[in-house]
Amino acid sequence: TLQRWWLSPDAVEHLLIAHQWLNGSGFVVPVQWHYYLDPPPPHPAIWSRAPLISLLAALPLALGASVSGVALLHAALAGGVAGGVVRFATRIMTLPFAIATALLLGFSGTYQLLGRYVWTEITAIGMFLAVVATSSRIANGPRGALVCALLTWISWLRRPNLGALLLSVAVAVVISLG
Repeated sequence: TLQRWWLSPDAVEHLLIAHQWLNGSGFVVPVQWHYYLDPPPPHPAIWSRAPLISLLAALPLALGASVSGVALLHAALAGGVAGGVVRFATRIMTLPFAIATALLLGFSGTYQLLGRYVWTEITAIGMFLAVVATSSRIANGPRGALVCALLTWISWLRRPNLGALLLSVAVAVVISLG
C-alpha cells in the first residue's frame, strides 16, 4: 500500500486540521482546496470535514510521528478493518468464506487505494461494520441499544453520510427502551 502512497488534497486538509489543533490555533481548516463555503479559510473544521479523522491523526502527530508515520498507521488500520470483516462475516457464512471475503476486500484495488490516503472511508467502513455487528444488541435491552447508538454517532463523526443510520438506530433504541 505505501509503495504508491502520497498526500491527496483531502488528506492534506485532514492533517493540517490536526496540525493546527495541536499548535493551539483551534480546530480549524487553514486551507481548503475547493471554496464552496463562506467565509474562506480559516474556518471551523466541522463546517467542511468529518472531525474524527483529524482528531485520530492528531494522536500520533502529538507523540512525534511524521506524516509518513500517520500514513503507515492508517494503512495498518485498513488492514485491521479488512481483518475485522472475518469476525463480522462469520455471523452469516462459514469461516473459509469469511476469510475469503476479507481477503477479497483487502486486496481489491479500491480498498488498497483507500488504504493509501488518510481519508475517512477506511474508518467509516470499520464503524459501519461495528454498527451492524452491534445492531442485534438493540433488542437485548438498554445497554446494547446505547452501545449501538454510540457507535452510530461515532460513525457519523467519521463520515457524515453515515448520518442516515442515526434516525433508524435512534428509533430502534427508543422502541427498545420502551
